[in-house]
Amino acid sequence: MKKPTRIRSHSRPIERDEDDWMTTYADTITLLLAFFVILTSFATFTPEKFSEAKTIIAESMSGPSKKTDPSTASDQLAQSQMATLTQQLEVAGLESDITLDLQAKKIELIIEGSTLFANGQAALNGNGAEVLRAIAPILVGDYVISIEGHTDDQPISNHIFPSNWELSSARSASVARLMVQEGISSSRLQVVGHADTVPIASNATAMGRAKNRRVHIILEFSLI
Repeated sequence: MKKPTRIRSHSRPIERDEDDWMTTYADTITLLLAFFVILTSFATFTPEKFSEAKTIIAESMSGPSKKTDPSTASDQLAQSQMATLTQQLEVAGLESDITLDLQAKKIELIIEGSTLFANGQAALNGNGAEVLRAIAPILVGDYVISIEGHTDDQPISNHIFPSNWELSSARSASVARLMVQEGISSSRLQVVGHADTVPIASNATAMGRAKNRRVHIILEFSLI
């Protein structure tokens, strides 16, 4: 009688890579080395270096941090305020008296000299004071206000104003004084007189000279 054939199992034990632990070990050593390099570079402690170290560690953990560019934020604030000012001037009926000009991080309100002053005078006329009182509430905000006076190139010389420098500066000061009376902090105001050095039109014609006689109220934005 033939004996049944026995099948022997020759299964081999699963081989394991005995070097797997080396990968984890190498990663750990690399991280420790990087950590000690950072500590060494900041051995002399200062608040600035501590802040920089925090930034480096944070970025290594979660990627570069996203920060708002102060310049971009200021531009956005100026654009938003420009839209608000335009609407407020229309509501007050002053859009024909005041021109708005949006520039980088600032807004300029341009008022013709004849709206504010009599020819050759620095005292506000009745209409000019009324216009300024109407816009004073609009100027409330966290920005510096620069008031800049401009004249045409026609010379002036009398016992009050020896030249256009004095006239343009006095006109700016008159506007600033009324702004303070209306509640604008004097610490936010700057007064500048340009005389005839920054014309926006030709002084060869009466119309051009009238455009050059003006006052700029400049709102400067900064989030730095």
